[in-house]
Amino acid sequence: MEIWTLISTQDYFKASWSLHKSVHLKAKQSNGTGNPENEGWQYRMKKGQGRTPKLPYFDWTGRVYKLTGLISLHSFKEYQKLSKAEKVEWNNWGFSIVHAIAVAVASFYLILLSDTFHEGYSDELIVSRRSTFSYTTLGISIGYFLADIAMIFWHFPALGGLEYVLHHGLSMFSIFLSLVSGEG
Repeated sequence: MEIWTLISTQDYFKASWSLHKSVHLKAKQSNGTGNPENEGWQYRMKKGQGRTPKLPYFDWTGRVYKLTGLISLHSFKEYQKLSKAEKVEWNNWGFSIVHAIAVAVASFYLILLSDTFHEGYSDELIVSRRSTFSYTTLGISIGYFLADIAMIFWHFPALGGLEYVLHHGLSMFSIFLSLVSGEG
């Protein structure tokens, strides 16, 4: 069976869901009276060292996740009741939503409001047209995908399984092709 067929089936989703939920169950159990060294979430702080229940801080993405957490804390009453593991997942989704909204607004502007992609603007094919703003949007997107895939690998499989890795990899590859070919 091809990988494309495997990850797009409902069976794969169902199989991955039980693994995903088991991670949350372990995290909830580690908040109880058990020994946190032996159960729940374990993070690797530095390469070559063992794992620890202490949540790591990423200088390069930490600010975005902290901002998402701060906004959530003031906007949603239930946020403070979440476990650390659930907050990481929540903040990751918040980061993804901010990126999706920013790219949707940029795409709306580029396609409908700017002259770059209007029919009579240039003799170039539409796919060959580009602007500083379109390159900036692609640059922001590749930065987002790099930061997010790092978080996915760091917390694997809690923030997503192989389907998320494949999605992020293909997205970065398509952005890279757009930037390198000049068709962005």
